[in-house]
Amino acid sequence: MLRLRSLLFLAICSLTALPAVAHSFAVGSCAPRLQSFATISAAVSSVPPGSTIFVCPGTYPEQVTITQPLTLQGIASSNQDQAVIAVPVAGLTENITSIFGQTVAAQVLVQGVGPVRIINITVDGAGGSQGFSTLPVHRARSVT
Repeated sequence: MLRLRSLLFLAICSLTALPAVAHSFAVGSCAPRLQSFATISAAVSSVPPGSTIFVCPGTYPEQVTITQPLTLQGIASSNQDQAVIAVPVAGLTENITSIFGQTVAAQVLVQGVGPVRIINITVDGAGGSQGFSTLPVHRARSVT
């Protein structure tokens, strides 16, 4: 009996030591079964580490900072356009300093974490003050 209790205790301890299971979330309304956010920024700052955020087709004018491991994946919905992160109407805000000491306005900034995967999302820098243009991300990109 004592041996059975010891085994049960060890089993319970090992289960409680497991990390939380990552969840899936959505940005937009194309995945009604998932908890949804209005913006990519709201999603990446609210979900637990290791989560997958499915981004519905559409244009998202925002500057995104990612500070935890996660996956951002653009999804297709009924032959609609793809997910696009565009420059906000007010423009980009300088949010990091380069190794040369110059401030930079990164449209999508992955800061101090890894891995981050961005799949099937276009980052459109047209109209920004930094002189960059569109960057389609069709294959998985991992940032560590």
